[in-house]
Amino acid sequence: MKALVRAWLAGFAVLAAVTFVSPALGLCSPAMTPSPDLALAFADPAATLGTAEGSEPQSEAVREGGPSKAKALLLSVALPGAGHYYAGRTTRAKVLFLAEAAVWTGFVVFQVQGHLRQDSYIEYAGLMAGVDAKDKPEEFYRALGQYMRSDPGPSSYNEDVRREARALYPDDRQAQERYLRENGYFGEDEWEWQSVEDQAHYKSLRKKSLFSFEKATYMLGLAVANRVVAAMDAARSVAKSSRKHDQSQGFRLEMRSDLGSPGSAPGMMLCLTRDF
Repeated sequence: MKALVRAWLAGFAVLAAVTFVSPALGLCSPAMTPSPDLALAFADPAATLGTAEGSEPQSEAVREGGPSKAKALLLSVALPGAGHYYAGRTTRAKVLFLAEAAVWTGFVVFQVQGHLRQDSYIEYAGLMAGVDAKDKPEEFYRALGQYMRSDPGPSSYNEDVRREARALYPDDRQAQERYLRENGYFGEDEWEWQSVEDQAHYKSLRKKSLFSFEKATYMLGLAVANRVVAAMDAARSVAKSSRKHDQSQGFRLEMRSDLGSPGSAPGMMLCLTRDF
């Protein structure tokens, strides 16, 4: 029995050595004549390998010899999940599609919320401070929250501007006046809050608006992070698919029917093949 096993292993080793020299080797008869079934196996490896039951359907790129890592990365950057779909990972692709939709939905929601709250504090400033605050620069809205009035008085905004002008141009009265005109608020930009509580409520409304815009910015950061994660995972999926494809090009040991030559009895043959 041991001698038989050693003889079988020796024969197997010889066959394996020959397969490294030839792209495909079939042990089909003592005369080494490939059968029609073996030739069909060489022409269509899918007919020999088959498809595992319960496995995830593969994409066209995977079936054609493996997806491109560069293409998967570009698709993931353009739309997270697209690279996974291209690589045949449809389940992960759907998860990333949903995550991307959630991120941009959040961005739109916070942007709309921020603008609505901005309209609210601008309207409130018009009612309680007597100023038209529409389409003003950001420093104007900050000044509304810091100063009770634009002018006059020691606690007014323009008074601080006058002090800055005197510090910058101590001996030039004209330069001081010019600086005040360029940096102070006059005419339709003047305001005066009716009470400290009104100003505090304005600051609260504005803070909520800025917070909404800040959340919208976070959503943009999540969109970038989603693309980075998707691209890295898509590259890993492509590498994994490539390894599977390489493994499918290894040795195959199969039993095939042998019709034999005309007049001879049919039998079975053991075929050892390897694709390159």
